[in-house]
Amino acid sequence: MFTYALMISLAHGGNEVGNGGDVIVCKDNKVMLLDYHEAKDYGFDINFKKDDVGYRPVLLNIISEFKKIDSKLADQYLKRLNEIDIEINFKESVDLVDIPDSYHVSLPKNCKLKQIAIRLKEKRNGKQFVIDKDLWRKLDVRHQAGLILHEIIYEHFLFLGEKNSKKARYMNGLISHIGSGNKLKVSYKELLRDREIPIYR
Repeated sequence: MFTYALMISLAHGGNEVGNGGDVIVCKDNKVMLLDYHEAKDYGFDINFKKDDVGYRPVLLNIISEFKKIDSKLADQYLKRLNEIDIEINFKESVDLVDIPDSYHVSLPKNCKLKQIAIRLKEKRNGKQFVIDKDLWRKLDVRHQAGLILHEIIYEHFLFLGEKNSKKARYMNGLISHIGSGNKLKVSYKELLRDREIPIYR
């Protein structure tokens, strides 16, 4: 009953629900971030070390490595990271409404896409984001870090006029590849230009 009520509440807030983040849930109970599944198709290797303390040290390391490539954007994302924790509402026993903004091409067999996060257009009681806590717990800390980074990037790209999450997911994979200490086969600026990533200088 509670789950249904939340779904109705979000659905009727058509002007309030902005965008979200997705995970892939498989029959073996494996849960992974859609961004990181797709990253392999782009040749990105996301292999940063797992930190049992939590997602934040992982994400700080990613941003620290990324700063060597793009210090201005890294500082912007670090600033947002330091603000975002208090804006997240983790909800248990909910089924978040699907936001059809992923435009993904494929999923692994015996797996399905699930909405794990929703960014509201307007804050509710100081909260900008709703995250499915049950799915969150099933992510390892690396994918938790990736989800928070996804929300930071997607929020930025929305302000720059993007209408779906495709480029944000690509950028998440790119930053996480760099954050793993990996080299790029072509220049960072060339990758941004080829994918028409909306980071305007």
